[in-house]
Amino acid sequence: MPDLNIEDIPYSELSHEERPYRRAQIVALTKAKVPKEKIEEQCLVKRRTLEDITNRWWKTASYRDSPRSGRPQILSKRDKDELTRSVRSGKYNNAVEATAAFNHGHQRDVSAETARLLLLKRGAKCVTKPFMSTATRERRYQWAKEHFHWRKEDWMRIIYTDESKFQRSGPGHVAKVYVWPEILLGRMNSFLGCILVVPTVDKFVMRDFVEDFLLPKLQELREADINLTIQHDNDAKFHAPDCKESYEREGYRVLPWPAYSPDMNPVEDLWRLISKRLEKRAAVAKDLDELWEWTLEEWGGFIQGIEVYLRR
Repeated sequence: MPDLNIEDIPYSELSHEERPYRRAQIVALTKAKVPKEKIEEQCLVKRRTLEDITNRWWKTASYRDSPRSGRPQILSKRDKDELTRSVRSGKYNNAVEATAAFNHGHQRDVSAETARLLLLKRGAKCVTKPFMSTATRERRYQWAKEHFHWRKEDWMRIIYTDESKFQRSGPGHVAKVYVWPEILLGRMNSFLGCILVVPTVDKFVMRDFVEDFLLPKLQELREADINLTIQHDNDAKFHAPDCKESYEREGYRVLPWPAYSPDMNPVEDLWRLISKRLEKRAAVAKDLDELWEWTLEEWGGFIQGIEVYLRR
């Protein structure tokens, strides 16, 4: 379908940049004493809008928009219609895809959140993505079948692990503290933990964590439980070749873990005890030192109450 000529577009559908030219045309016709009915038909403008434009001209001698307060809209009506149509027609499945295509085609920098809010205002409904796909549910089911024969003693030999990050953002920097708890449910007093202050955690940091902290701590428990099994989620850094090599060298087995299964890790429930308190304090920490002190304080209280929580 060929693009419409700007003269064929109704005034209400013009962008803010295009409207002054139409107003100038309306003012010129009004000065020439052309009947309003003719102007309405020629300029595709409603009578009320026509009168507003001419009244502004007689008062201010200008047909341009007055300076507006606040942030100007990034999308014109035509832009909004295009984004809405691209999703409703099924061309794109969501606001992210539609915004990416729009930005690429128009050399713009519109955020997906802007497009999402636009679609909501125009009656679109958000469809929540299922927590687990059919394939994920099937993998969890197969995992459960494979471990159905495990006895209570087998589950008590697993070292359950988890990770969380607390940070305080400030001008020019981000202070981060990473915390790992490890729990052996078979021994109530066997609660391990590590706190790191690093810019980020990659496979190299994880390798040092395993070699310098986790394996030496596990060695203390090995005399009583030789067949310990380590549980990690499916984050790539936990399964880096160096970490796998360290586990194999020391004779530890890593428990295969189905994706999207935090509900199966008992550490998750325990983790909420400290994370809710520490997240609030971390956000207002003055600097990294204060964030570190608060983390140690909350961590100490967490360890003291963990035996009581586990026995429940």
